[in-house]
Amino acid sequence: MATERQPGDELETRVKADLAETQYRYGVIDPNSHAQYRVYTSAEMIAKADEFGISEVKGYSADGRESRITKTGDNWVRADGQKIEDMQAEIDKQSVADILSRAQARAKVGQTGDHDIDRKLALVDASAFLRIQDVEQQKIAAAAIVKNTQEHPDYKAGLEAAFTGYIRNPPKISEVADRIYHLERGTPREQSANEQAGEQAKAQEAAHVFTLRTGNREREFTDAQKAGAAYYTADPEKSPRPSVVHAEGNRGRIIASTEIHGQYEDGQTRFFKTLPDVMPIDKEFQAGYYEALEKAVRKHLRTLKTEATQGQEPPKQLENRIADDLERFAVYDSAKAIKLWQKNAPDGMKTPVFLTEQAVSQENKPATKDPKQVENIIEFYDKAQEKTAPKTEQAAQVTAAENEQAQVGTDGNHAIPERLASRYLRVKNQYYFQDKSLAFEDGGKHLKVETENATVIKDAIAIAEDRNWQTIKISGSDNFKQQAWREASLKGLEVVGYQPTPLEVAELEKAKAALEAKQQVAAPASRDRDGMIVGTLLDHGADHYKHDPNQGKSYFVKLEVDGKEVTKWGADFKRAFKESQSKPEVGDKIIMESVGQQEVNIGTKERDADGNEVEGKKPVKKNTWRVEREDYQTALEEQAQALRTGREIEGNVIRQMPQVAEAITAAKLGEKIAEQAHQSGVIKSEDEKEALVYLIREGLASALEKGKKITAPEVREQGRQATIDANNVLNDQKPPVVTKEPVQQEMVR
Repeated sequence: MATERQPGDELETRVKADLAETQYRYGVIDPNSHAQYRVYTSAEMIAKADEFGISEVKGYSADGRESRITKTGDNWVRADGQKIEDMQAEIDKQSVADILSRAQARAKVGQTGDHDIDRKLALVDASAFLRIQDVEQQKIAAAAIVKNTQEHPDYKAGLEAAFTGYIRNPPKISEVADRIYHLERGTPREQSANEQAGEQAKAQEAAHVFTLRTGNREREFTDAQKAGAAYYTADPEKSPRPSVVHAEGNRGRIIASTEIHGQYEDGQTRFFKTLPDVMPIDKEFQAGYYEALEKAVRKHLRTLKTEATQGQEPPKQLENRIADDLERFAVYDSAKAIKLWQKNAPDGMKTPVFLTEQAVSQENKPATKDPKQVENIIEFYDKAQEKTAPKTEQAAQVTAAENEQAQVGTDGNHAIPERLASRYLRVKNQYYFQDKSLAFEDGGKHLKVETENATVIKDAIAIAEDRNWQTIKISGSDNFKQQAWREASLKGLEVVGYQPTPLEVAELEKAKAALEAKQQVAAPASRDRDGMIVGTLLDHGADHYKHDPNQGKSYFVKLEVDGKEVTKWGADFKRAFKESQSKPEVGDKIIMESVGQQEVNIGTKERDADGNEVEGKKPVKKNTWRVEREDYQTALEEQAQALRTGREIEGNVIRQMPQVAEAITAAKLGEKIAEQAHQSGVIKSEDEKEALVYLIREGLASALEKGKKITAPEVREQGRQATIDANNVLNDQKPPVVTKEPVQQEMVR
């Protein structure tokens, strides 16, 4: 017997479907931080695009399909030629129609007692309302929404809490509800001076939100220093891998995370907490972190000192983690770290070596002015001006040639490389962060740096290198000079104005050696495209096979390959485009690769011995495909080569390409498998272990460049098989050769 449908079932189905739709209609990517802003209207989109100085954004349909919108002259136009104002008018019309349609459906239901459905209905109506740009259309929508609030208390509660959060602040009316009520009444809402000041203060307070994640728990902070302090105190032993997400408006970034850096001698895991150093507010987060660190170290030292006064013998050295914290604090503020030790450490306890070296360094350095009064300067240094013995004519000519070359880009235009200029807002010769604070000033032969931000210092040194400044002179705060000296020395520039400590020189030499080792790794060879179809995407979609109405439905892809138009048909293309990581669009150069076959049953119609038509099924082989943009495929192959060789992969690449992050995670698991196999005696020597790691990395790299997926159980299986291969390799004295198909990867996103 059919189940009787309850009142509201159809409405609930409708609301759930509407909530599943894409709520935003435009996406704007910040070219500097690569953060994506999703906005509701074209006006918001254009304002964001103008702020970033970009001429291309994304459009989203309700079903999530993406389109490319570009600026041509003064007009924004979609790839199909439709102008932005026409697109927005359609969005306005559809959003109003959806709100009115849902209101009619709600009126038919009556009182159901389903509190949840009314709250969800309010949420989806609020999203639709925010997509409407035309004020007259907003008024029509507002009238329907307000009518619902008058008739249904749960709808009203849902609307008033929409986008402020049910948990965070249930009593507060949401801004979207406030706008709707006043639009419906036709009276603009006027705020008192106190209200305006209060709203501004709330806006400033809510501008930055820091979310500390510890396992499944989250804590939010609007104060950067408090967030930094909480991040330090979060114990990675008790709560899995603490991390912090910073949100500003509708942009978010992971600014801090906990990494594992091996083990101490006693077997304890050695954790390291990363810190941000990109935006100005990151300094506040750092200050909170180090303040909490300083308190923790001081408390520990005082405890030891108290125990010593009570007759207990102090330990010969600090506990591992406290020692790490103190050393890190010494790098941050050496003077404070030394005073912290001198004032709080128990008598008779040996001073850590790193503090002794810092103390010697402090004694040898001349007193400096207040850092706030010091200007941080990087300038071209003309060695010809040094008072040395007269140069030969030939040497003078060489120096003159070097000086002439160093002037390139130092005229009135002060040109700097585009890859660097794109990160900043430029006003004449001044370069600003996106938050409008000054980063540096370009004086042609000198760069005045207004911050000690590590990224800005690196950019300044890159500008000096681009201008062929063989020698630079630096001045400013000790921290600035130390960073500038290190970065310039790594680039091979000679530095005047800073005398490094022996410890800093040793650290530099170690960094140089690591850099040279990376540079010696062969660049990845250009990959052949055997087995791949490479061409420019002209069109794709569902249609009758070969566009013949008498044929069954299939899916086509039309390409331009070597100047010729090629059309491929296959039912699996629809899935391949949907699951593509790079989401190709018409006009993109793409690769298509057949990755296997799948057996499926298709319907057939035949006639039996009596001539009657009989329906049946027969098994057929269906090709399965992979589709990606060619530039994305090239990036996969480059990162796969890095994975093979153990070369470091940049953090921004890992964040932007989930497949790379998953492969790295799997590689670390592979290394752990190799170590366990070595310890258990399955493999006997270090050589065998290294061969095993090589085989695992090779398999993962091969899977990565082919766009395949990997699951943890399959990594373990590959490790088991690679153990056998590694033994064979060592016994036969042959180089390792991958003989098996890479494993499939499946990671929780």
